[in-house]
Amino acid sequence: MSMETLQELIRLKKSPVILGLNPTPDLVPPCVLDTGLARYGRTLRGAAEALRLYGLGLLETLADRIPAVLFTPSYYLSFGSAGIAAMEALIADAKQRGLYVIVDARCAGDSDEAAVSAGTWLGSCALPDGSVLLPWDCDALTVSGYGGTETISPYTALCAKAGKAVFLVAHTHTGSAREVQDLITGTRMVHTAIADLAVRLTEREGLLEACDWSSLGLVAGMNRSGELATLRSQYPNLFLLIPEYGVNGCRSRDVQQAMDAFGHGAAVCLSHQVLSAWKAGAVEDPRGTAYKKAAVDSVTRICRELTKNAPIL
Repeated sequence: MSMETLQELIRLKKSPVILGLNPTPDLVPPCVLDTGLARYGRTLRGAAEALRLYGLGLLETLADRIPAVLFTPSYYLSFGSAGIAAMEALIADAKQRGLYVIVDARCAGDSDEAAVSAGTWLGSCALPDGSVLLPWDCDALTVSGYGGTETISPYTALCAKAGKAVFLVAHTHTGSAREVQDLITGTRMVHTAIADLAVRLTEREGLLEACDWSSLGLVAGMNRSGELATLRSQYPNLFLLIPEYGVNGCRSRDVQQAMDAFGHGAAVCLSHQVLSAWKAGAVEDPRGTAYKKAAVDSVTRICRELTKNAPIL
């Protein structure tokens, strides 16, 4: 039911915009950064506190405008245990606000590592008295599909069992992605081999949800016109997560073509555009005190671009 939950939140909020909450200190407004450093000094804990405060401010402001939030752990691991504690606090806050939480856990070198990763992010642990604890209360993961079935199956095994979803990274949004991901293998491109694998696993493991979206979706960072439209037509049951809208040529028309006739089946992830929005007014507001309004304006503008000619029904 996890992909259905995401699609329903998108429908209710009329917004396909997912916040990539992956800040770095240079993206934190000085008014917030100074507060974090004042509490714990110029230390890892002080910097992590600034990330936490900035994230909390954005979640509070944007919760009624976005359906979901995505976290990339490496941004928080940079600040040690304090950074991980900050991410944990932000995930808890996002869940409390009813947001769908996605974690980028794409690296798994073999089946054993994938099993540990799946259990960590999507599973639970039990105490002797039967109490069940959730280490990380997230709804979905992004996972590399390039390790094949052995590194994907540990995640998909928990989809139906725990009501979770997985997005296989088929195509990244980097300009050099085509050097590998657009190579021809047989009669298809490499990234479509990942999509074909997602279809096979959906059928084999019964991952098609009642809403007709599979619990196994795709990360599709396409950067040439028409590519998202092709994916949508070829894979009508795979939800498409489009990273960093606006980067490397992805336009609103491309995103609209990734959706079905009802405006369903795709969402875009925005990170830098929202996190740095306050900088546009840095001349008049160098301390970034109006960062919340700047973030709202950024999300609102992009949402209008994406739904102008493709309303979400």
